[in-house]
Amino acid sequence: MEVNSKNRALQKRIHELSKSLDYAKLKIASLETMIKVAEEDLKIKIGKKSGTKPPKD
Repeated sequence: MEVNSKNRALQKRIHELSKSLDYAKLKIASLETMIKVAEEDLKIKIGKKSGTKPPKD
């Protein structure tokens, strides 16, 4: 009986984490779209380019 309740708790946790992951993916996609629109329409450079060096303090 205890194994069954642990299994249900783990399944519930997996479901919660899956929902969180889906939300995070959706948020990333929307932010990337916002950046793309701002760069194209407003001619603003927002996205970080790979290989850039961090600013010196």
